[in-house]
Amino acid sequence: MKKNVSVERLPCIMSRDEKLEDAERLASTLRQIDTIDAAQEERVKSYKDELKRYETERNNLCEELRTGEKFKDIKVEAKVNEKLVKMEYFRTDTMEMIRTRDLTDEERQLVMPVVDKLKEVKDGKTAAAGDDTQAEDVPPDGEPGLLPEEPTPPEQPEA
Repeated sequence: MKKNVSVERLPCIMSRDEKLEDAERLASTLRQIDTIDAAQEERVKSYKDELKRYETERNNLCEELRTGEKFKDIKVEAKVNEKLVKMEYFRTDTMEMIRTRDLTDEERQLVMPVVDKLKEVKDGKTAAAGDDTQAEDVPPDGEPGLLPEEPTPPEQPEA
């Protein structure tokens, strides 16, 4: 009679060495899974960040097209307006005033002695004739009692 032999996968009780070997394989497998999971999370985050950049660019372009305005880097010049005791900011491409603000205490201290002296000259409160301080009341490029001209914006470039 002919023997018919086959191989089947059947449960067997593991030896201590087999258990230790499988425990090492399990630990290695878990490390591989963690590594792959971390890489996958990093790729997903990278894709999300990239998608977010494109969505932001899309939204900005849509807004520019809707409003007809685009933000550009423009040089801005700050000038002190001594009469108003303000700092004024002008676009250098159009010389349009874009904002003003009060002078800081530090800025005011630098400007006010000159403004106070000019007001005294204008109001006729200069020193009496023969006083040595009279020469200080005269602006360097002007006559006594004249205020300096208001700063004028630079000429616009021709288009």
